[in-house]
Amino acid sequence: KKVIIYLLSNSFTGLLLIGGSVLAGLGIPLNALQILWVNFFTDSFPAVSFAFEDGEDYLKQPPPKIRERLFDGQLRFLVLTMSLLTSSLIFGVYFMLMKLGFDAEIVKTFIFAVFSVYTLFLSFAIRHLHTPIYKYNILDNPYLLYSNLFGIGLTLVAVYVPFFNQIMGTVPLPLPWALGVIGFVLIILTLFETIKRLRR
Repeated sequence: KKVIIYLLSNSFTGLLLIGGSVLAGLGIPLNALQILWVNFFTDSFPAVSFAFEDGEDYLKQPPPKIRERLFDGQLRFLVLTMSLLTSSLIFGVYFMLMKLGFDAEIVKTFIFAVFSVYTLFLSFAIRHLHTPIYKYNILDNPYLLYSNLFGIGLTLVAVYVPFFNQIMGTVPLPLPWALGVIGFVLIILTLFETIKRLRR
């Protein structure tokens, strides 16, 4: 269930972000290789790491049908709400930066970095769907921790290694932009925790 929420919310966010950019007449913020880089390389390892999570208390209850257990109201609410709000937030920043005349290559690299790092950090918040992130140890699943470190490393490679700049269509981000990525990701995580609380 956590894997489904994690992968679907990230996929829908990317889809809505690109669709909104096309409708607004802006350049597409993520090219095909960047999307594959995030979905295949950075997202896949945290998704597999959920297999090593401890069971939660509600799993001890008598289970209903598998389909009803997985695709329940909580899953639909989290996926749809998170996708809509996150894609709107990222698109809003992308739209504003482009209209303000910032360098298009830096802006698109910034959006790529935000999308990549946010999907990684989101995995920590999805670990417990009924508990706020500040009430559990986010580092006690070593597989998830190493997967995130590996994903962050891949993102840094895609942004700061010249060879991959040419392949990925990225440019090195100056320090203020890199700090902006971290701040933006923290805002998105706070948004997801708020959505979790509303659902509870």
